[in-house]
Amino acid sequence: MRLSSGRSGFRLIETLVVIGLSAVIGVSLLSSFVMGMKVWRRTASPDFVHRKAILGLEKLSRDLRSVYDYPDIGFTGGTTAVSFANIDKDRIWNVSYFYSSDDKCLYRTRLSLEAGNSTSEPKEEKIICSVEGASFSYSSFNNDTKVFDFLDGWNYALNGIPRAVKAEINLKDDKNVTKIITIPVAQ
Repeated sequence: MRLSSGRSGFRLIETLVVIGLSAVIGVSLLSSFVMGMKVWRRTASPDFVHRKAILGLEKLSRDLRSVYDYPDIGFTGGTTAVSFANIDKDRIWNVSYFYSSDDKCLYRTRLSLEAGNSTSEPKEEKIICSVEGASFSYSSFNNDTKVFDFLDGWNYALNGIPRAVKAEINLKDDKNVTKIITIPVAQ
């Protein structure tokens, strides 16, 4: 025999299950939001920009260490740009790094110089953004003082390839990341 009171509604156990499931979903949503905020703070921090600057200089270092003495391209440089021939994967590339003050980014372009096809479109990539400036200087031996100096510009036709390049990235809060990169082919 079944007893029925004629009432309809939620039982206590059903109510507790719904509250428990809602709590689990709420906690998972809240933890996802908190983790997202931590990632956002970390990427917006000056330490993150500093690490990106170091990684960008490592990419420049790798390219400069594989400079190739190729007269058609040479090696030219100014305070905010440098261009040189590079060998990568058995191909000669015209590689350039330049700083754009418009969007505060350091860029890298590569143009392949395949046999008979030097008109291809250069590939441009942003190396690092949110920097206040980037500058390059070039190592030269001064015959008068018998010491190495860093010059603001470089001309391949006059001097060949420099022995080293000093790259400096200026970050916010007057912090700088500087690296002197030796060029093996010029030693």
